[in-house]
Amino acid sequence: MNIDDFKIAQLNVQLTFQPEYLLWDQAGAITRDLTAIWPDIELDEISPNQQVLRSSVARITTSLSKAHIGITKLTSFDEHHDRIKRTFGIWTQRLSLKTIDQVSARAIYHFVQPSIDDANTRLIASGIAKWPSRKVFNQAEKSPKNSIGVSYQFEDESAKTIVRIRTESMKFEISAKGAIHEFEPIVQEQHRIVLDVDRIIEKSVQATDLSILDWLDGFQHLIRRDAPEFF
Repeated sequence: MNIDDFKIAQLNVQLTFQPEYLLWDQAGAITRDLTAIWPDIELDEISPNQQVLRSSVARITTSLSKAHIGITKLTSFDEHHDRIKRTFGIWTQRLSLKTIDQVSARAIYHFVQPSIDDANTRLIASGIAKWPSRKVFNQAEKSPKNSIGVSYQFEDESAKTIVRIRTESMKFEISAKGAIHEFEPIVQEQHRIVLDVDRIIEKSVQATDLSILDWLDGFQHLIRRDAPEFF
């Protein structure tokens, strides 16, 4: 098992800053600008201190002290890099951001397996976790609900990185309706090994000095360089 076995599934990017009350004046302009960048995105939630836009692949939140992009259904790490860059430009301009207190990103990769038992067996074989050699806690040794999860945290004065590796089963239910008849829902299951890397930079930076795409490229480089150490 190696890093190339894993495919990117989800990417989250976030800025944290001191409360910017310009949001109250700029909320409409921010929404208009973002809908021009992200296909089929619509306003989902709104309050005086926060607005949330949602599409089939993205969720974008703008609040008084935080701005966040969450993207799913990715085919590559950099698939939406241009949209991310333009979105951060809108936040910087519309909120007149001067200083970013915290920059963070979370990348979730998965390696799909035929069953949860296959996922558990493969993760154990990598040496990352030890499975009991006998039945424990009066629980079934071979249960479709058994899973494995390990977590590592590395932290110093300027940054924190959390690496989570786990197995999991996910169930999807798709409703199917015809013009007259309602059909039985289609149920699909996915079993996978998940590599979840969360990196937070605690050191403040001037907004004009932050190149979000360079920072994301550096984040991806760290994942590809260092994730193999865990397998």
